[in-house]
Amino acid sequence: MSNEDFFSDFEVISRYSRKQAIEDGVLIDVTEMAKEAGFKWNTCITSTLWNEYIKPSEELEKQGQSIEGRLCAECFESGSSEK
Repeated sequence: MSNEDFFSDFEVISRYSRKQAIEDGVLIDVTEMAKEAGFKWNTCITSTLWNEYIKPSEELEKQGQSIEGRLCAECFESGSSEK
């Protein structure tokens, strides 16, 4: 059974595109950094991941941590498990 056959009886009640999610701030596009880390596809992370783990607190910023450094580390860590 193909996906088309399986979903033919369903009514679409809502659509939410990647573009809309980025515009709304639900997803954060990190494609550029992800590609540097070896990802082959456009990549987004959730705003929760961004706010809770990527964006350092003021205290961590004082210790020298940055968004760029933390995002780079996360992308390289995730990218290495992808291979």
